[in-house]
Amino acid sequence: MRKGVIVLIAALGCLWCGADASVLTSGGRTHFDRGRELYALGRWADAREEFAAVCGAVPQTESSLCAEADYYMAMCAMELKEAGAEARLAEFLRRNPESVHVNDVEFALASLLCTAGRYDEAQRAFGKVDYATLSPEHRQQYDIRMGYIRFQQGDYDDALRYFRRIPSPGEYSDHALYYISYIAYVRGDNATARAGFTELSRSAAYGAVAPFYLLQIEFNEGNYRYVVTTGGSLIDRAAGERRTELERIVAEGWFHLGDYGRTEEFLDAYRRSGGEMGRNENYLLGYSLYRQARYDEARPCLQQVCGADDALTQNASYHLADCYLRGGDKQRAMQSFAMAANEAFDAAIAEDALFNYGKLQYELGGGLFNEAIHVLNRYIAQYPTSERAVQARELLIAAYYNSRNYEAAYTALKHYPSPDGNLRAALQKIAYFRGLEAYSRGDLDGAAQSLTESAAINVSPKYGALARFWLGEIAFARGDYAEAERRYKEYLHRAPRTEDEYAKAHYNLGYCYFDRGDMSNAYASFARFNQLYSAADRYKADALNREADARYSLRQFPAALATYEKAAAVGTNEKYYADF
Repeated sequence: MRKGVIVLIAALGCLWCGADASVLTSGGRTHFDRGRELYALGRWADAREEFAAVCGAVPQTESSLCAEADYYMAMCAMELKEAGAEARLAEFLRRNPESVHVNDVEFALASLLCTAGRYDEAQRAFGKVDYATLSPEHRQQYDIRMGYIRFQQGDYDDALRYFRRIPSPGEYSDHALYYISYIAYVRGDNATARAGFTELSRSAAYGAVAPFYLLQIEFNEGNYRYVVTTGGSLIDRAAGERRTELERIVAEGWFHLGDYGRTEEFLDAYRRSGGEMGRNENYLLGYSLYRQARYDEARPCLQQVCGADDALTQNASYHLADCYLRGGDKQRAMQSFAMAANEAFDAAIAEDALFNYGKLQYELGGGLFNEAIHVLNRYIAQYPTSERAVQARELLIAAYYNSRNYEAAYTALKHYPSPDGNLRAALQKIAYFRGLEAYSRGDLDGAAQSLTESAAINVSPKYGALARFWLGEIAFARGDYAEAERRYKEYLHRAPRTEDEYAKAHYNLGYCYFDRGDMSNAYASFARFNQLYSAADRYKADALNREADARYSLRQFPAALATYEKAAAVGTNEKYYADF
């Protein structure tokens, strides 16, 4: 049965070669043997010519050589990378399923697919190969190719399984070591990667590329002195993209060592070599220029970095804000600080940026919706124990004051455990205006409480005096003329004569005297008001009438008459009383 199959395979093989049994001769063996010798020497084209002559030259009794020749011709086509090699190997397998060469052809076909980059097909083809029956040389080829396929497919663990089977030293050991080392490098196993690339630095195949990986490993481990020292010599020997990348790495090495001039130098070389200035590169250059106090040059570089919500944007926008500040552009500085105030990244930068954001917002007027109050409240809430929390509260109080939100400002101030002199002065002022607000809406009790508190603080003489004036107004409105008189006198004792309330205090004090019949003091107070108050209005006319009334009561008739005439001359409705 076996003999019949072999005869059939031989017959099919001869048909494939196009041979005719009537022209077979005994010279086929010679062609076959010579073809094998040439094949063994790697002279694939010459070997193919000899094998092509076999089928037309062997005697019929040796026609099995035709099938053997078909095998070698298919293998020569593969070695010569002919366009039809894959088809010839597949055809051989179809015609000779029982051939002793099936495993080798399956291996050759899988290798061909691997070389063509058709990795999924190659993996399936290698799956048909009987690894155990391969020669030692083909086992190494199998392992290096399957390892490479699995590497390309991203299954590094399976790739390592194949690469580690390759013996060392050997034809493929350097290739296997390269991929083992590269996988370790990608995974951050620097010890394994360093050992592998150090060994490969003596390799003919990888000696040029290994130092590059060693440099990257040292860079990843923060050995920047090694990077700038070794990288410089590597740049001198490199060209093209590798040189460009080395210039980039060395630039960052100098950056981490704090030599910003050298950073700029190597980044300039990187750009001249065609390197792309992305976000990271612009940050390195922008920050280096910033540290060299070249703020105008640093600005456009740092602007290129900002955008994504990440730590790099935070850092760049923070330093960009300082560049704007140094150029006097507070508006853009404020916007940059706002971008840097993201506590999800660098906490120290976020705190400082948020404080400066609020401070600049306040200095620029608080914003349309008084964002300064919102930002400063946010800062105090997030960093209540910060050294700058006190200053933030002072700014917040000032922002409330400027917005005329005296109630909120008062509440904020009252939360201070131990306010200093500045804060007490602010509290006195805010309590004063809070009292005036209550007075204007008719809340005399609330007004008296706030104004009494303002007067008691007694840090600012101006607001201490004004609080007493309005306490006098409240007492007068309540009909307590004795208390009103006391408060007006306290005010006049403290207030400068230039204040608007100074003249009015004399007016009000005059009424206190007038209402209780003390015409002598009433006359003196109204006369003093009329002396201080120059406007020709109803206040003036009324005060003149009261002064005249007091003079009349004191029987100073000529002086009273003259004063009534002055009141009438003002021209307001008070003239009718004066005429009477």
